Amino acid sequence: MRAQRVPMLVCLLMLVMVRGEEVKVLNGKKLETGGLSRNSFPKGFVFGTATSAYQVEGMADKDGRGPSIWDIFIQKPGIVANNGTGEVSVDQYHHYKGDIDLMQSLNFDAYRFSISWSRIFPEGVGKVNWKGVAYYNRLIDYMLKRVTYIKERYGNPTVILSENGMDDPGNLTFAKAVKDTTRINYYRSYIGELKKAIDDGANVVGYFAWSLLDNFEWRSGYTSRFGIVYVDYKTLKRYPKMSAYWFQSILSRAKN
Repeated sequence: MRAQRVPMLVCLLMLVMVRGEEVKVLNGKKLETGGLSRNSFPKGFVFGTATSAYQVEGMADKDGRGPSIWDIFIQKPGIVANNGTGEVSVDQYHHYKGDIDLMQSLNFDAYRFSISWSRIFPEGVGKVNWKGVAYYNRLIDYMLKRVTYIKERYGNPTVILSENGMDDPGNLTFAKAVKDTTRINYYRSYIGELKKAIDDGANVVGYFAWSLLDNFEWRSGYTSRFGIVYVDYKTLKRYPKMSAYWFQSILSRAKN
């Protein structure tokens, strides 16, 4: 019964997915990885990417979803850059299959997503919106089809870095936006330092890049792009940036 699956939504924020093995080559050569590869990290280390419900889903006032704090907040003119809203965003509500397939093709292990609780409980409490539950069940079911200072102070707990990334200005041309070498340099430097920390004994078992997609960036609206995948906000078409192919290259499981 569908009703029995609601508790699953409370805790299921991450699902491991099977990866593709193809390594993209741009301009006739592999992207510079800085010596990083899967083999640089402990066996079982998880690499993922992440999104946030309101920033990517769209369908803000459809299929039974109730208003969230942000739906009310953005009604004030000028509160968000260019008066952007999450009404459509990048419409992952309808594009989730393509987005999951894209993550698989880029060799990521997992996807950290969030749940819009106003889609599940449009009145805040009580009545359940089963259309909202059905959406998350579809999202989860499709992923399941793809499934096969801290160390010393806190006793070296298991750590997962759940969000790390950088943004580019939203007014860059398409050609400049997808050639995001600064983002590649950022990730290469950060993940390189992460590897050093792990080599020194830090118990880090996972890392999630923010964000999979360009999206609605809260008060910045659509003027800031964090994604490793470029989204044309008019057509909603997705275009992997160079940073996406960089991750695909270092996360390949193909044997050298």
